[in-house]
Amino acid sequence: MQVAFSRSECFPYGKAYSMSLSLSNPVNGAEADLESVVDTGFDGSLMVTAELYRQLGLELRERPEELYPVYRTFSGTSVFRRSYGVARLVGKDMEVEVIAPLHGGGKNLLGRRVLNGFTTVLHRAEAACIGDAQVEGTPGAKRERPAGLGLR
Repeated sequence: MQVAFSRSECFPYGKAYSMSLSLSNPVNGAEADLESVVDTGFDGSLMVTAELYRQLGLELRERPEELYPVYRTFSGTSVFRRSYGVARLVGKDMEVEVIAPLHGGGKNLLGRRVLNGFTTVLHRAEAACIGDAQVEGTPGAKRERPAGLGLR
């Protein structure tokens, strides 16, 4: 079986694989473009810096403090604020869970919950490409996207 990859967009490799996307808050209309590191070890959707979280006013859609997730990171165990926003990646809008550290600055990380909705190719420290895959010999047989991603 062979798989044909239909590339939507590629992002050059820097110090790590990363992708450009925009994130908006539908409550207040705030929007920002950001570069986010592809983190296949992060099972969530999107982590942003505490500064960007405040800048977008994501606390307007924030979950109650007792529902804040706790993650083990390289720097230890951390508590994260949790909200929701709309991310646009390669022309597709999706509602995503957005987390930011309760204490400290944080990073912009793109996690598996978003990446699982696409076919992602990390190519030999040259580029990260995102698109669709199709099994050759089966016309129109594209990989099914997981339910619940909020792709529009």
